[in-house]
Amino acid sequence: MSNLEVRNWYKKKLASIPLLIDSRVPLREQGLESHALRTKFKLQARDLMSDREAAEKLPPPEKLKESVRKAYKDYGLAGDEVWKRIIYGAQKSNKEVDSKLGL
Repeated sequence: MSNLEVRNWYKKKLASIPLLIDSRVPLREQGLESHALRTKFKLQARDLMSDREAAEKLPPPEKLKESVRKAYKDYGLAGDEVWKRIIYGAQKSNKEVDSKLGL
């Protein structure tokens, strides 16, 4: 698939995350599940890219620990607000990459 086709596929997958997580479990569990799904979709997207050179140059997916640190430090969040931010962030694509691809 072209980079643009893969990006569109990836964005659709991210948008599906709220439908895939169990909203009956605590926010922490929803956050863990959301982050895991985002990582899974990101790695799948890279596998789908026909431009192997570009795929290999991409940085590794952000680790959960780093996402939580950002929520605490960069956004000043605590408690359930951290997990809400993780869930929200898992559904968003990188705007810079989207812009480069004309999305």
